[in-house]
Amino acid sequence: MAIRPSALLLALALPGGCAAPPAADIRPPAVAVPRPGAAPSLQVALGADPLRPATLLQDQGRRRLWRWGEGVALQTEGPRVVATAGLGEVLVGTRVVGADPLAMPETLLAGEAETLRLVDLATAARDPAGMRFGLSIACRLRATAPEDRPGVIEVTEACRSAEGIGAHTNRFVLRRADAAALRTEQWIGPGLPLLATEP
Repeated sequence: MAIRPSALLLALALPGGCAAPPAADIRPPAVAVPRPGAAPSLQVALGADPLRPATLLQDQGRRRLWRWGEGVALQTEGPRVVATAGLGEVLVGTRVVGADPLAMPETLLAGEAETLRLVDLATAARDPAGMRFGLSIACRLRATAPEDRPGVIEVTEACRSAEGIGAHTNRFVLRRADAAALRTEQWIGPGLPLLATEP
């Protein structure tokens, strides 16, 4: 019987959540471009914390499972963090309705795009009373190609929801050739600061 990735993520989490630092304005530094064909790697930071390496546990192409810090697990799909475990609020799953513009960021240079994401949330204790499923988040994506950084596309994703999630803005710095993530800052749950990732 196949194990759902989100179930595997939750199983990896240790009991209890960890306190989240206050939200901070994260400014993208210059990032190293990974070598094509190099083994997957990921550096992660929550809020103003320094970047720390994550350990790759499972690699299924665009979908990867990582362990980070003390009992925290992350699942990424391309540049997006789509599930977490081990934090105070758990992102059980994320689904983009239709095609995800981040898979083809070149198209965003020609004009903005709108997406609808559905997310499932739970508390760290995984109490059924604290679980919420199918919460909708509407987002508008726009992209630029900075002249001082050839080969890079910067995407801003402004999101809003009327389901107790509020507004947030995700940022993605992507390699133009293959849409690989060079830097991301993204929402992973209410009350948590943005999660930053770099290869």
